Amino acid sequence: MKKPAAYIGSFIISILLVFTLMCSFAAITVNSVKADKLISDANENGIASMVKNELNRYFNNRKNTTGIPADVYMNSIDEEYLSDIIQFKINSGFSTLNGNVGGEFDISNTELENSISDFFSEYAESIGYEKDNNYDVKLRNAQKSAYTIIEEYCDIYKFGAMDSHGVLRKAAPLYQKLPLAIGLSLIASAALAIILFVINIKEIKDLAYWIGTSAVVSGAMGAVPCIYLLVSDYFSAFTIKQPQIFTAYTTLMKDITTEFMIFSIASVVVGIILFAVCAIMSRLIKKSEPQKES
Repeated sequence: MKKPAAYIGSFIISILLVFTLMCSFAAITVNSVKADKLISDANENGIASMVKNELNRYFNNRKNTTGIPADVYMNSIDEEYLSDIIQFKINSGFSTLNGNVGGEFDISNTELENSISDFFSEYAESIGYEKDNNYDVKLRNAQKSAYTIIEEYCDIYKFGAMDSHGVLRKAAPLYQKLPLAIGLSLIASAALAIILFVINIKEIKDLAYWIGTSAVVSGAMGAVPCIYLLVSDYFSAFTIKQPQIFTAYTTLMKDITTEFMIFSIASVVVGIILFAVCAIMSRLIKKSEPQKES
């Protein structure tokens, strides 16, 4: 094979290798996002406490409309109860993504129901209201509404909303193919590296150069934007009103960005090492050439 042909072939293959490496980094990073990770993040960031504060604010704001004091609800809601619901919503979302039917969760809170019932009963007695069918309907609606609000505020990643709009079911096939995408991108990268080896079989130092170039370029293309996003604290500019949702999503985005950046920087380091190997091999070859001529 002529030198120009080998150069052009190596150049084209190295460009393709850049993109297969980046696809590998992206697929591995996204695939690392699991339910356990999100639950751990929620616990570390005190999301349950944020949800409780937001619920307290909501029920206080609704007091003038419903006539029910926030304490009627909040005295029966603790962080452990909210944490269990948060965990269920996350697990349920990932169950849907994995193509499984989400499990059932008993959100019922007897103490909460009794607290609302006692309030209704005391209020009805204070105004001499007869406990008829209309009374029972209003009581059940108040209890049901409380559960709906609690569940909504605990759905910090909005899996419920995405599922109701069919987003999760549409994303499920793609999510389930992530392991396949990882395998294919890694196989493609390995195949391209082998092709580079064949093209440069007579010049191994060139093999180190081309693979090193692909590693550095792919790493730089991934690392530079990630570093910018993290240094500029870009995700903190998100306009999400509820702090539990803001914290959940910004934490997730920062974690994904950080992990992708680590892969990218590692790629740059590997590329620099290969450049060093190429330089060392070039020097050794130059030193050996005069000895062969003599």
